[in-house]
Amino acid sequence: MQKEILIDKKEIWLTTTEVAKIFRVYPSTVTNWANKGTIKSHRTPGGHTRFMYKDVFALAKKCDLPKD
Repeated sequence: MQKEILIDKKEIWLTTTEVAKIFRVYPSTVTNWANKGTIKSHRTPGGHTRFMYKDVFALAKKCDLPKD
């Protein structure tokens, strides 16, 4: 019997580059959004910026991005 693994998309973390690809912008634009508070971000202990899936897609929905 195979166990099904459920992933809660709310707990997935995305990099600046991954978010940039979703919005079709440069990673520096995403960094600017994070600095301005347009999108909620978190810093890793190594100093990298990460974004929660739920926050990214809440902004995408607000911006009415196409789903392709």
